[in-house]
Amino acid sequence: MEYETRAIILNRQDINEYDEIISALSENGKITFFAPGVRKSTSKNNLNLQLYSLVNLEIIESKQKKLMPRLKRASLIKQIPINIMLKREYDDIKYFFSKITSSTKALIIIDAFLECIDYLAEAKNKVISYLLYKIIKVEGLAPRFDGCVECQRKEHLVDFEFHRGGFLCTFHSQSSKSISLLRSLYWLNTTYTSFSDSCSFYDASLIRKMLIQYLIEVI
Repeated sequence: MEYETRAIILNRQDINEYDEIISALSENGKITFFAPGVRKSTSKNNLNLQLYSLVNLEIIESKQKKLMPRLKRASLIKQIPINIMLKREYDDIKYFFSKITSSTKALIIIDAFLECIDYLAEAKNKVISYLLYKIIKVEGLAPRFDGCVECQRKEHLVDFEFHRGGFLCTFHSQSSKSISLLRSLYWLNTTYTSFSDSCSFYDASLIRKMLIQYLIEVI
């Protein structure tokens, strides 16, 4: 059987002289497939399989269950220039995207990736924060943004904790966060553009740390 799917390339492993085994987050969930001859200088597929790029894959599934699906053709949709200064960002994408297994969840993440990845170099913490929040959301762990999670109070909100489920008022938290950070967290649950326009680079770095800490605990 042959099928097509969009996918984000997450890992490439050399085997044999010219072949690779490739892992990707696709519209069908996480997939691993055999890519014959992609390291040959004449391979048309090689340049379209750069790490973290969004591609369209044509995959052939074997009738024998023991054999890995095989790549027929890869077409580039969005190339992500590799920048050594963004290694941590690539590592975060690879690690957390590899946790996504279902096709429904993967489709949402791929659409979010396409929405914001062009801004990675200029606003890395904003982009990674937005993508990590999308993972939390598709996993059914999204916090509440419409008031205190304990009493639903909409006034005197002073804190926000992912592990407690969202905003907290003065009656339910002894800690507090800056108004700018709380506002940025609120806009996280909108589009990338709205979040980016409303969030400072400093607040984005704090949100990224909060999200990573929470995700490591829950997935």
